[in-house]
Amino acid sequence: MKLVRMLMLLGITLYVYSCDEGIDQTNDQPGAKEVWMQNIAFVPQQKTIVVGTTLTWINKDAEAHTVTSNSGLFDAEVEGGGSFSFTFNDVGIFGYACSIHPNMKGTIVVNESTGGGY
Repeated sequence: MKLVRMLMLLGITLYVYSCDEGIDQTNDQPGAKEVWMQNIAFVPQQKTIVVGTTLTWINKDAEAHTVTSNSGLFDAEVEGGGSFSFTFNDVGIFGYACSIHPNMKGTIVVNESTGGGY
């Protein structure tokens, strides 16, 4: 009888765990401080944030991408499933691209804290 209860508890635990994991994986849009690399594109292509925000690029593709600033501010290779974070401490417009896939381009607009964004 104890074995049956233990197996039932294990089954319930695994079911709950798989449901929790599924919830995390159903997010179909990046969070307020995220940019995804997905289907060989930056999603969203343009992101507006406030100065001091740490933005994280998350690679949802299986292949590697880079997050390479047009001005040399940052340059990171991000393997499939990996991520890269950068804190924007200056107001401005910051262009970037993937050096592996030149058609992957994005822009980060950084506003003062009293303006829009996150």
